[in-house]
Amino acid sequence: MRSRFFLAPLLIGAALAFASCSGNGIVPSPSGNSFTMQSTSASSNMTVMPAPPYEFIEATLPATNLRSTARHTLAAGAISTIPFFTDSFSFGGTTFPFSIVGTSPFTTAATTVVPAEIQPLTFVFANKTVIDGVGPANALAASPIFNSAAFPTETGQFIDVMQRADFNLIGSAYHVQLGTPTVLAPIVIGVPGQLGKVGVFGNRTVGIVNFNALFSTIQNIVAVRNFDPTTLPVLVTGNVFGFNPPSKDIKRTCCVGGFHFAQLQGNGVVTFAYAAYNSPGLFVNQAQDITGISHEIAEWANDPLINNIVPPWGFPQNPPVCVSNVLEVADPLELFVPSNYPVTLDGTTYHPQDIAFFSWFAHQSPSIAVNGQYSYLTPEKLTSPPAACQ
Repeated sequence: MRSRFFLAPLLIGAALAFASCSGNGIVPSPSGNSFTMQSTSASSNMTVMPAPPYEFIEATLPATNLRSTARHTLAAGAISTIPFFTDSFSFGGTTFPFSIVGTSPFTTAATTVVPAEIQPLTFVFANKTVIDGVGPANALAASPIFNSAAFPTETGQFIDVMQRADFNLIGSAYHVQLGTPTVLAPIVIGVPGQLGKVGVFGNRTVGIVNFNALFSTIQNIVAVRNFDPTTLPVLVTGNVFGFNPPSKDIKRTCCVGGFHFAQLQGNGVVTFAYAAYNSPGLFVNQAQDITGISHEIAEWANDPLINNIVPPWGFPQNPPVCVSNVLEVADPLELFVPSNYPVTLDGTTYHPQDIAFFSWFAHQSPSIAVNGQYSYLTPEKLTSPPAACQ
């Protein structure tokens, strides 16, 4: 559900140092290369400001339970949302139903195009630091997420290439594509000192925000914007990341680079993705530009309603320890260094996330994916379905 990034310990000699947190903001130090604690004034709530005239909306919508929301969605019957199919697989005597965007790759070789919208989010922190979302939104619109580029297996959009490889349908009439995106007017989010901090890391301005508040605020924005449930809204910002309270050790709780979600809205279900379009050099796994966004788009396509339960699995680096039981295709590979790979489009190099294939989660042997692989780029990362874990 979330893309998790871990801060690099050293970047061009820049150190990451944190003082104890007492509700004050983190602002750039005089040296410009580390986080230091200073006092800032702020209110107790994050605020959402659409494009001028900046009507303030308090971000008070509580976070909802992902599982119950998705089950409610499915139980609702005929409801407006993105196109998806349902099926199931069996393992260990248990049947696991799942929903995936598009038509069934097992029965229907057809093209599915999901309209898309890009919502730029600009964050303004308590010390007046602004982290822009408009530049990242425009960069995203020009990227392989929405445009055809040469990938290792074929040329196409990121998610289309991934899904066709996942189900070994390269060269077929099966496609899952995103429409040309509409880039919307930016929304400005005011972050009080109690909930967010800014600093300079490797000569780059970075913001961190309490994830619970960030998640609730994004939900509120989606509700207020009243997105068409048949589209995919992609909310994007720059170097802003979530951290999980209440721990004061930011290096251990940062950074959430994005998430995808589905929420009931009127007579429909809006599925959406949020992620940072971040600078290079910030993270151990080399996440940069579209890594977080591609992570969430891939997981949206394979678990759009946040209800695809699978047999428990652990990270390849420590298989006996279960970390999830959800069909989230990017999560198993996010700890590899790098977790992504280069793809060039119009002279710009992007770094989409590598993903695990359906067969890995479904314990299918051999894998039904291209070349019998269990992951897209480097088959040696996942050579067989996950081992039993606890």
